[in-house]
Parts: sequence; structure tokens; C-alpha cells
Amino acid sequence: VLAQADGGRANVTTDFAASLDAIIACIERAADLAGITTPQRLSAAVHLGLAGVTSNKIASRVAQGMPYRRIGVTDDRPTAVAGALSGRDGYLLAIGTGSFAAASQNGKMRYVGGWGFPASDQGSGAWLGRRLIEQVFLAVDQVIPHSPLTRATLAGFDQDPDNVVAFSRAAQPDAYGALAPQIVATAAQGDPIGLLIMRDGAAHLEASLRALDYQTGDALCLIGGVARHYATYLADPFITNLIAPKGTSLQGALHLAAQIGPAVAQ
Repeated sequence: VLAQADGGRANVTTDFAASLDAIIACIERAADLAGITTPQRLSAAVHLGLAGVTSNKIASRVAQGMPYRRIGVTDDRPTAVAGALSGRDGYLLAIGTGSFAAASQNGKMRYVGGWGFPASDQGSGAWLGRRLIEQVFLAVDQVIPHSPLTRATLAGFDQDPDNVVAFSRAAQPDAYGALAPQIVATAAQGDPIGLLIMRDGAAHLEASLRALDYQTGDALCLIGGVARHYATYLADPFITNLIAPKGTSLQGALHLAAQIGPAVAQ
């Protein structure tokens, strides 16, 4: 890695034009820092792993909007898999604010999940937070008993359910995800609601791996801020061969860029 640069938001579904501007500006800034000339960068292989690339049509639009002739565009799942598994066969659970499961076999990748919150992303930080709010309302209505977790959560909203309603109507995934550390911590202490939520999340993740044909003993890698906390909740067949990630999504993008062929003459 010769240079790195940070840029603005780049979810091409949320704001296509602004995302393309941010991506190009970020690449150009990194290239400037690395001393890569304009002719060199225009002919270099570029791989973009972006949130919001939900179809080949969107990927093609992104590629056509870039000044680089040798370019690959995917969503951000392939870069995560390529980085973590580094070309090896195995399975991946990527669990942060969002989540997905993946299998990499003989160079081919398959996925479950990753469709975005709230419709998907089971087991993720955002999903955990939403489940907690659901349990708070059930406890407020006396459908289930309160636990220390639900009481503490309600106290954080000044003991006012209306404040929880207002939060739930406006909250983005990261706001729900901010509740996840409390769930993880109280579950580890035996809180019944925390345990319920974590076990439900683990059940979703196990089902996702089974859908990808995971077999006992297959290599499984966990990445993302929430992922490691599930190791104690996954059933034994899923943790017999846990492996550490070999690299990051950045390294995965570089790996995929290296596979891009020569430019086609215009």
C-alpha cells in the first residue's frame, strides 16, 4: 500500500452523482500522495467495492461514470471475502452494523443476506438494537417481564416510552447499532433478554451458513465489530475450525483489481 485517502460517503443507491464525485476525488487524492501520474492512474486496474451496488445495472453505471479504463465494480461483500479468506476456500460471517454470510469455493463466491436494514442484516448490530427496542415495548406492555437490560434501556430514554417511539421512527442503522454493545455486555452477564437476542441472532447466522452448504470442519472466519461476540453462541459444529482473517477489505479490493484484464482498445 503506497498511500491511502479518506473521502465522503459512497453509497451509490443513496446518492449516485455525489458518490461518484467522492470516489473519484478519493482515488485521485491517494494517487497524488503515491506519486502516480495521470497516465499511470488512467491505465491502472481499479476495483470498487461499494455499498449500494445491488445489481449489474448499477455496477455498469458506476464503471461508465469513472475515468479509468480497467475497472471492476461490485458491492462490498466480494472485497470483504477476498480480503479475509485471501483466495482460500471457506466461509465468512461479516457482522458489524450490517451483516452477511458468504462462501468462497474454487474461486466462486456465494452470499446470504446483506440486503440492508431493516429488511435483512439479521444478527447485525442494527438488528440487535431493533430487537432490543422491540423487547422494551413488550416489557412496557407487560407481555414479558422486564430485565436489567430493558430497564436500563428505558432509563436511557428518561423512562418515557414516547421517547422510544420517537427514536424508533427516526433512527438509522448506526443509531440502532449503538445499542449493540450493551446487549452483548449484559448477555455475557446472563441477562435473559440479552441472551434471547444474541441466541436468536446466532440462530439466523447458523441458518445462513447451512443455506451455503456449510459442513462441520469447514473453515469459518468472523469479521466485523459484532462478529467475535457470536463465537460463544454458535453451536459447536460451526466453531470447530474458526480461522483469523488474512486481510482487510482494502487488501481484498487490491486482490480483485489484480485479476482485471488489460484494457480493451476503444
